[in-house]
Amino acid sequence: MTLTETQWRQRELSKKINRYIDGYYTDYYMDDGGRIIVFVKKMKCSIKKNCCCLIGLDCILQFKTENEKLEDI
Repeated sequence: MTLTETQWRQRELSKKINRYIDGYYTDYYMDDGGRIIVFVKKMKCSIKKNCCCLIGLDCILQFKTENEKLEDI
């Protein structure tokens, strides 16, 4: 089965959301327009960020800006 670009992007976003729910990512935030979501993982000596473009995709997470306090774990 061949996936369209949108189906592939939705699948990749769903993987990242599941990893956030499972605790792999520490937090997330979105740009002001809600077009980009950035998943944040705090590590011992650095911070890793992965982002996805949300245009045309369904996202179950609430809108949250970078200025909102990141959760402490």
